[in-house]
Amino acid sequence: MTSIKLLNPQTQEHKEVPVGFSVTCMFFGPFVPLLRGNWKWAIMSILYLGLGVALMINFVKNPLFPLLMIPFNIFWFLFQCYYNRFYVEDLMEKGFQMKEIVY
Repeated sequence: MTSIKLLNPQTQEHKEVPVGFSVTCMFFGPFVPLLRGNWKWAIMSILYLGLGVALMINFVKNPLFPLLMIPFNIFWFLFQCYYNRFYVEDLMEKGFQMKEIVY
């Protein structure tokens, strides 16, 4: 799997971040941003999953329930596709610089 090594020149902190689809986010959901310390995306994913649970509770008896869940699932899939990119961008805003790409 391809990953990017990042270095913060001020603190000399190193991070290796995978690139592409986040399989860990697919299996573990909002725990991935929580464990990485990425609070912005952790809060957003927890709120979004809470919305999904509220939809399931309120609309599960509705015959259109599967259609109501399609946009929710599409967005969650797109979040998994782009989460690693969001994480790298957040780290670069904090001062990290790309050191190398590992294949």
